[in-house]
Amino acid sequence: MTQDILTTITSDLRERFGCHTIILYGSHARGDHTEDSDVDVIGFGPVQEITPRAYFIGTIPVDAWAYPENQLVGADRSLLHIRGGRVLFEKGSAGSDLLKRLDDLYAAGPPSLSQIDREHRQVWAKKMLKRSSGNKAEDLFRRTWLMTDALENYFVLRNRWYEGPKQAINWLAKNDPSTFVLFESVLQAGTLTPSFQPLVMKMFDLPKASQLSEHEFTRYVVLLSHAKPELLPRNLAQQHVNYLKHLENEGLLELCGPFSTYKGGMVILRVASESEARTIAEADPFVQSGAQSYEIRKWELSCRANKHMGLG
Repeated sequence: MTQDILTTITSDLRERFGCHTIILYGSHARGDHTEDSDVDVIGFGPVQEITPRAYFIGTIPVDAWAYPENQLVGADRSLLHIRGGRVLFEKGSAGSDLLKRLDDLYAAGPPSLSQIDREHRQVWAKKMLKRSSGNKAEDLFRRTWLMTDALENYFVLRNRWYEGPKQAINWLAKNDPSTFVLFESVLQAGTLTPSFQPLVMKMFDLPKASQLSEHEFTRYVVLLSHAKPELLPRNLAQQHVNYLKHLENEGLLELCGPFSTYKGGMVILRVASESEARTIAEADPFVQSGAQSYEIRKWELSCRANKHMGLG
């Protein structure tokens, strides 16, 4: 982006809205923009309300905003997204002073989340998980909704500022790589992957399934049988074992093992619904390959055992 483009944007805000203080912010100010990134600019002037202006200069998208000049006073948290911006034009030191106050506000951290608000967010996530366990359009929509809200709630529930998806995802990659890998894998595989529930529970700071009270889950038995034994190469068997260990680590698996005939096996899952158990079963490498078929039955007895049987 050239200085001529910035001059054109600045002139437009000054002439159209009378802005006397203009700040470039976002990816172009940070230096992490791509060729598709908007040029984000905010101007302050004698306007009565916040007014957007979106347009192109050639192929370059511009996302400009005119704000009432009284918002230059103080430091409102709604303006934290312009933190780290670059002043293009200012009345006195109004823009520079605003950016300094926003830095101070950010450094102080967000207001502490009340216990009531915290519990409300977590209960909402639990209810959404339960209500979205099927495969119908409404279920899929709820899962997508939950996935979208999970990112912001990860930060809010940990008393951190949420700075939008790009900054948030970059922060996860750098500071919580295990959560980032899980988050990215669900985005790539879709919300029907068995990793979806562990991700939501982690993002919303919920206890693992192994820590839930008895009334919050149901045990289901997945009975596996060899449909096509010839499709069971060694590497697939190891993928199957790794998958079961992953489920155990996430608190979703209580017990598993082969039948004495080694022509099938049994897995006991600790999940919220039969449809969730079915989703987990269908993601098993053996089932996906067509080497095994499965049946699901509700487990009626109390059973607690967190170990593998004959699977190493």
